[in-house]
Formats: sequence, structure tokens, C-alpha cells
Amino acid sequence: MKDFGGLIRDSNRGFMHGFHGNIGYSNILHVEILILLHVIRICWEDGLRNIICYNDFIHTIRLVHHVDVFTQHYENEIDTIKKYMDID
Repeated sequence: MKDFGGLIRDSNRGFMHGFHGNIGYSNILHVEILILLHVIRICWEDGLRNIICYNDFIHTIRLVHHVDVFTQHYENEIDTIKKYMDID
């Protein structure tokens, strides 16, 4: 089972939100995509539009900008992230 969690901080590094969850059985790439989507949704719901995301999964960030044939089964999640980020 895959657990995930993280923190959302303001520009002064002050705590804003903490989150955690479990997505059952999956692979690490899927978990990373879902974490990114989860964080963006939380920020969007709080009216935060100018966000900077620091993480350890650069491959996931690259996928948001350049989906490849190996990740097409995550296309729905990646498309949703792109819509939030207004990336064409």
C-alpha cells in the first residue's frame, strides 16, 4: 500500500496545510502524480494561484510538460494538473 503526505507553506515558510492519504496499491510514478494533483487542488481551493512546488520527483514535473507514451494511462491526472496550471 502507498501512503503519501506533505506540507504546504506560505512564502515565509509558515505552515498552511498538512495532508496525508493512502491510494492503495500502485507504483511510485502514479503516487507522485496524485500528490502533485492533490497539492494543486488544495492550493486552488484556497485561492492560491501563484504556487511554487518543491519536490523530489523531477520526472513527474517533466511529464506534466511532456507526456510520453509510457505514461498515457495517467493522462487524465496529468491533463487535470495542466488545466489547473494553465499549461497548453
